[in-house]
Amino acid sequence: MRIQCRILGLAVVMTFSTCSGVQSQMASTATHVTVLESPRATGKVDAAKVELSLRLAFREISSEARPFPNVLVLHLDKHDAQALGVQLNSVWRNDRGKEVLYEIWLLEAPTNRLYSGLAEVLAERYLECPLDSSERERVVRSVKARLEALVSVDEVARNQ
Repeated sequence: MRIQCRILGLAVVMTFSTCSGVQSQMASTATHVTVLESPRATGKVDAAKVELSLRLAFREISSEARPFPNVLVLHLDKHDAQALGVQLNSVWRNDRGKEVLYEIWLLEAPTNRLYSGLAEVLAERYLECPLDSSERERVVRSVKARLEALVSVDEVARNQ
């Protein structure tokens, strides 16, 4: 299900989806990825790719079954980011009592490399499994390769 509205000048896209047990090693079948995009942000965040990149990174790092985290993706242009004091693409963990919310801040056009890198950072923090730099790069390369192997049905239709 996809819901869109506008809050404080940001386009809000909430994506809720379910996956079968075959597609996911996560304990929970419901995933929660929310995307907030500035109207001036470059490109468009694909919530499904965010979710997939996270699932792939989780599988690369650990086979432990855990519930999928709540993730908020904030996609801003550099001017809006500067006004908020944000200078780099980043991942933040917010503890809210019993719940944890992870924020992914994107300040540039989304790419498979960017999705993969930020998914690796979030997965490493969420799974509490520190990696060395070579292992991080291996996870990012693997996730990026799998994202690039996907073919969009819309893309195929446009090319015919």
